[in-house]
Amino acid sequence: MTDSQPDPDTSFEHRLQILQVALTDPDFLSSHRASECLVALPCGNAEAAVICEALKSDLPETRRRAAYLCDLLSLNGNELVPGLLAVLNDRLWITRESAALALEAHVSQESVHQALLERVLFDKNEIVRDAALRSLAYTLDRHRQTLDALRAALKHSRHTVRTRAATALARFPDLACFNVACLTETLTDSHWRVRLSAANTLRTCGPAAIAALPALIRRRYDGDRRVRTVALEAIRAIYPGTPRRLHRIFESLLDRFYDAQQILENSFKESDFPPEIEAKFAALCLQRIDKLTNQRRSEVIAPAQESSGWETACGVVKATELSGLNCNPNKEFTRLLAWLVETWLEEENREPST
Repeated sequence: MTDSQPDPDTSFEHRLQILQVALTDPDFLSSHRASECLVALPCGNAEAAVICEALKSDLPETRRRAAYLCDLLSLNGNELVPGLLAVLNDRLWITRESAALALEAHVSQESVHQALLERVLFDKNEIVRDAALRSLAYTLDRHRQTLDALRAALKHSRHTVRTRAATALARFPDLACFNVACLTETLTDSHWRVRLSAANTLRTCGPAAIAALPALIRRRYDGDRRVRTVALEAIRAIYPGTPRRLHRIFESLLDRFYDAQQILENSFKESDFPPEIEAKFAALCLQRIDKLTNQRRSEVIAPAQESSGWETACGVVKATELSGLNCNPNKEFTRLLAWLVETWLEEENREPST
């Protein structure tokens, strides 16, 4: 015969007693043990109501514990949302972190989605920003709005916000095709931290960020050493997805004795170099020469050399020197190498004519 009496350890009064210990006991260890006990007990509306009141407490520690319990117990009652939104702006970062994690179940609400986005972009604590982003990233029905907001934040007037937006986009590697273009543009940002974050996020995209390769090559001469280092790491991560005929260029590019002039020259000496790409590259170089020399290209290149990619590249560097602009030859050849890769990638992606 079974015992029909309720288990005293799961009775309502017992659960409330443990909950009060978890919320108010001055001893941290006792509070923690009580919180862990609640995980194994059935918690419902009554417990949620007590926690809801605790979120409004004047005591910072009580608010912190209440937010922590919302996350720990995976409470998702809508009555908790106002309190969690309030403590999402709490003075204690650990309270804000717990609130951000607890709000994951409510991201479908516009007010919650917007509040978490604000934490991602404006909270001063990295842990809180990461918690808010985790809640946003796990909610598929809001991905488009989240990505749109982060991409818009790449244009924010504050560099800290632009940096956080670029970093946050790394949380969505499966949607890299929607983010590569804006991150590539961000590589030219005026602040090194923003450029660094953009390059690092492109690194996490791997081969999906192949379109960003020319811009990353240009970062080889970035004014900040950290940006140069991460740009190289991003190129290494993207490299496996490049067309095989580009592999030789990138193998040389990643060599520690990097010499853009030598890489570019060797590229045009290879017998399998596509002639149509050389012709397009040469045309781009001639346009640049005409601009630098005010339509006097004969001063730097002979007509017989105008169809040669290598000769026109040398002509661009010579024209840059003659124009009076500050010219670092290896830097100029790096830019030209980026042009070549960009031309090559465009040709690879061009749809064949029917």
